Amino acid sequence: MVRDFVIDRSTWERGTGGAQLLRESDRRLQCCIGLYLTACGMPDDALLDQAQPEDVGDEIPEGAAWLIRESLASDGWADSCAAGQLIEVNDDPKIEDKEREVYIADVFDQHGIRVSFVDPSPSESTGEKT
Repeated sequence: MVRDFVIDRSTWERGTGGAQLLRESDRRLQCCIGLYLTACGMPDDALLDQAQPEDVGDEIPEGAAWLIRESLASDGWADSCAAGQLIEVNDDPKIEDKEREVYIADVFDQHGIRVSFVDPSPSESTGEKT
């Protein structure tokens, strides 16, 4: 199980009102849950153009199972309460990033996972090689 992961602000899709686990249009931007699932080893193809953990429930690694629960309304999966909280805060366009980061880090921390938020290095943001 992944206990530490990094959210790179340059690839983190947030505040858009509908982020995806991995955005299909550029195969680069991800919501906080998508970034975590990538850190857990989920392949890009499983995450591509999916909105939430329940959409990939059968493929979620065991260590990330806290993001889903069995659906009471169908034979599939539903997002856990924690996943719902992460989705709401990640996607809300009215929340400032500093507040968003504190809340997201707190939810992950409740599940024993440490999140670090980083900016890309200057060479990464300009495309220069070091």
